[in-house]
Amino acid sequence: MHQFPSIELSTEGAQTYISLSQDNNPTEQAREHSKNNWVMMLASLKKLLEN
Repeated sequence: MHQFPSIELSTEGAQTYISLSQDNNPTEQAREHSKNNWVMMLASLKKLLEN
């Protein structure tokens, strides 16, 4: 079973926003695991881009 992330970038002035969703999680546990991974990854990306 494949999970399908969707990432959208938008801008407002000098700001860039990332919107992320992921479909086809087989269980609530898998959804929570993916959520935690995305939160970590996006926090790391934010830190990298803002420094």
